Amino acid sequence: MTRHTTVNVGRGRPAAQRHAFGKVRATNGRRGIVGWQEIGESDGPVDEAAALRAAFPRPTWRTAAMAIRTPVTWNQLAWECLSVEREKVMRGIDHVSPARYVVIVRLRHRVTGQLLTRINTHTVAGAFNGSTDRLESSRRQGWQQHWTRLCEIVQEEAATGADVVVSGDFNRQRPALPIKELHPRAVLAARSHTDHLIAVPASGHHVVVDKVHRTPLGVDFHIALSARIRFNRKAPR
Repeated sequence: MTRHTTVNVGRGRPAAQRHAFGKVRATNGRRGIVGWQEIGESDGPVDEAAALRAAFPRPTWRTAAMAIRTPVTWNQLAWECLSVEREKVMRGIDHVSPARYVVIVRLRHRVTGQLLTRINTHTVAGAFNGSTDRLESSRRQGWQQHWTRLCEIVQEEAATGADVVVSGDFNRQRPALPIKELHPRAVLAARSHTDHLIAVPASGHHVVVDKVHRTPLGVDFHIALSARIRFNRKAPR
């Protein structure tokens, strides 16, 4: 059983932000996997990339896709990396949002041989505020483009026979995120505000989720959201 974490490190409160990465390390455990958001977007003096590397140092840990603000961190002693992809799924909107990406990390467990695809992302904010102005329309269009491609990616990865875990800040609370659009087998493992952990078992597997943790970071409303997720083979009938 692997602990999976999603965390938007937020902005402001530099003192709290400096300690946030150590809190995530403590929550995540020795062999967990973390999907991050807003790495490198700090409004203050904190170098988030450097703080992340210090809390999760090589060679035990590896972090991929640091440059695009939504990296994934995993323990290299537990997981062999098969490949990493970074796909742009939404172009930037002037004065509104940078370009948005989906990070896809394909892993194989060094002991069990389990295949796991770990997906992490961060959608544009402000698409579901209830406004009818031009900017919200652009945000909504960008959000839907991002979501549509994410659904395709999840379905493609699930079709390979790998278990899939999706993490991210989806900037949507109401209406609720339609996770079954990702995949008919998708299960909501944990949620806090706009942060989500979603598990998609491979065909013939089922999901067991326990020990959901919500760890305040003191930066903004985001927390370190984590859950232990296990994919078991279904017993034959």
